[in-house]
Amino acid sequence: MEVAKAMNYMDQYKFWLEDSYFDEGTKEELRKIADNQAEIEDRFYKDLAFGTGGLRGVIGAGTNRMNVYVVRQATQGLANWVKTQGGSQTVAISYDSRIKSDVFAKAAAEVATEVVDAVKASADKPVAETAAEVVKTAKKATCKTSTKKAAEAAVTTAKKAAEAATAVAAVATDAVKEVAEKPAVKAAADEAVKAVKEVAEKPAVKAAVEAADKAVKEVAEKPAVKAAAKAADEKKATDIMVQEVRDLIGVTDYFVIATAANSRQVDAIIDEIEDAVRTKAQMKPLHREGTQDGTWSLLDYGSFVVHVFQPETREYYRLEALWNDAPVIDLAAEAGLTDIEYSDRIAKMLGKE
Repeated sequence: MEVAKAMNYMDQYKFWLEDSYFDEGTKEELRKIADNQAEIEDRFYKDLAFGTGGLRGVIGAGTNRMNVYVVRQATQGLANWVKTQGGSQTVAISYDSRIKSDVFAKAAAEVATEVVDAVKASADKPVAETAAEVVKTAKKATCKTSTKKAAEAAVTTAKKAAEAATAVAAVATDAVKEVAEKPAVKAAADEAVKAVKEVAEKPAVKAAVEAADKAVKEVAEKPAVKAAAKAADEKKATDIMVQEVRDLIGVTDYFVIATAANSRQVDAIIDEIEDAVRTKAQMKPLHREGTQDGTWSLLDYGSFVVHVFQPETREYYRLEALWNDAPVIDLAAEAGLTDIEYSDRIAKMLGKE
């Protein structure tokens, strides 16, 4: 799939609707928003980017959504980088219970497998043979052109491009080798690498980098986390707590956990948190999920995840106890929440008994 870099969001939308690469289910989803300009723009105005928790976004069709096509593209990019590292590389792909996690894992595995097969197939082929295959591919592609003359012109252009690429590759390879293998160049490169490693690996430097990274994250994330806790308190949630889990689980930085008396209150708290975080921190959740019986709902913001339970469900899972070593934010001191009602178990855990 090749897409012109200069495409605006409407061009991208039309491309996804018309190109045979995309499945009919994806196209049907996009047809349903044909009259919604704002939705089309939100789905296609940019490419979904990696965040602190990796590639995360709202599930749906579009370049700014989480779907198999975006996963394939990201996997191909990673595979291209891995191939530059040399040696024998191993890739582990896993999935969990989140929506379409297994589908996305399979899509990534299929791309990775194709890359491995392609590398194996071309490993022993000379450049000229590879160039010849480019010409064959071009010939196949010309069957889509409207006239025989245009097809012949496309093949001729492809042949010239392949020949030129072969010549340039040979000259460039020899030139790079000649420069890189000069003793002075190799020595300078070795010294530069050594110097960078020595600086980067010094305990003081590593500690400063980690501290700076943590400080930046806290400045960006804490207002949103506090807004979530305050919103839960405004809707009379109990046992509200915030755990800093970034050093323990790696996929998010904070858990905001609260308890609601019934399913209606669970929904009310979740709605209030979503509105407050959007208003005060300009953030939208990547996912909103929940059990059918309303005993547990969550909002996934990437850098933090909100969990709202009914009492029996929270007691059953004891999510906060799984990460008992995680630092807990003092909501009274940092968010002014001094009247939160705590059960005996949570109060003991927080040292408030």
